[in-house]
Amino acid sequence: MVYVFYTLNTIPFTKDRWDRYLSEIPDLFRQKILKLIRWEDRQNSLTGKLLLKYGLENLYNLPKSINLVQVSPFGKLFIPNGPTFNISHSDFCTICVFNSLKEQSCILSDIGVDIEKVKPIEVRDFFNVFTIEEQAMITDSKSPLCTFYEIWTRKEAVLKAQGSGLTNSLNKFCVSQNQADINGSLWYTHPIEVCKGYICHIATKERSPKISIQSMTF
Repeated sequence: MVYVFYTLNTIPFTKDRWDRYLSEIPDLFRQKILKLIRWEDRQNSLTGKLLLKYGLENLYNLPKSINLVQVSPFGKLFIPNGPTFNISHSDFCTICVFNSLKEQSCILSDIGVDIEKVKPIEVRDFFNVFTIEEQAMITDSKSPLCTFYEIWTRKEAVLKAQGSGLTNSLNKFCVSQNQADINGSLWYTHPIEVCKGYICHIATKERSPKISIQSMTF
């Protein structure tokens, strides 16, 4: 079962709310959040940790478990021998996903998520990160922009699930028919609809997981 929690950050927190929520997360994250310049980035980062905290406490009954979160050498957040999760945000939307599997072959690489706000871009400027097959999928599409974001979020979700981040080049593997193979490891991607105007995909080892989606307000 995959659990999805998301929130919209269209209005800045008041100072009282900001201070209260900031006090609920570990100092490691507080320091990184406070270094961000734009309020949207600071609030997205903060609410991502709040969604994580909520999921750990309510799905797994692990109070204060956010204090156990560590960062892998590739920047992936994880809890040793704990629940698996991933966070993403774009523009005003923040999302956190959890995989509730009890037995996992690799704690660091079982689920990933990427969300992107659809904005006008010149898609050909990014063709260097796509395979020849993916470039053709974009070029031949009736909506090249949406297809670009569809493929992009799939690839990012897979890399985040796989756990190595951009140490694996985006153009070294292809996402086709909602699946991708990285060095013999097969991942499946699943589109989810959360915020209007955004495209989002989850990557898991499961071909057809059940997915629960919940909107949160802070």
